Amino acid sequence: MHAYLVHLRRKVLCCGDLWLIQSFMEKLAELMCVKVSIDECRDRVIEGKCGNIHVDGDGGPGGYCVALLCGTARRLRRALEKVASFSRVGVVGDGEAVVYVGGDISRSDAVVLRSVLGVKKRRVLSSEQRERLAEVGRRSRFSSGTALNGG
Repeated sequence: MHAYLVHLRRKVLCCGDLWLIQSFMEKLAELMCVKVSIDECRDRVIEGKCGNIHVDGDGGPGGYCVALLCGTARRLRRALEKVASFSRVGVVGDGEAVVYVGGDISRSDAVVLRSVLGVKKRRVLSSEQRERLAEVGRRSRFSSGTALNGG
């Protein structure tokens, strides 16, 4: 049903269901414990040191298109071996590949995908930790501005 919403990396929207694509990315980001950012085309994407993830219809309903940018053929081969159990390989180059992952990805597979792509894990803070960090941030700021003026 959702495969018509997106078309390989450019995501041509047919029905205006942008919230649906956003919810797919938020679901994967929650599984991977990472943040979603917006790329230069204004698409939601999960970016890492060795590639990125876009929503894509070719991975099945609610699937994902993963661009692996490993640099060397050896690193790419190792990365493809790690994700082979839960993905379908598309185009493979010398140091880069496109892999399609279905929308029904498990948490353990998402953790493997996060480690392969080199995505930074998001910090999960309790309410007490968040309040303590906010207080430290408030204390570290200059309140009077005298230090900036040399006075």
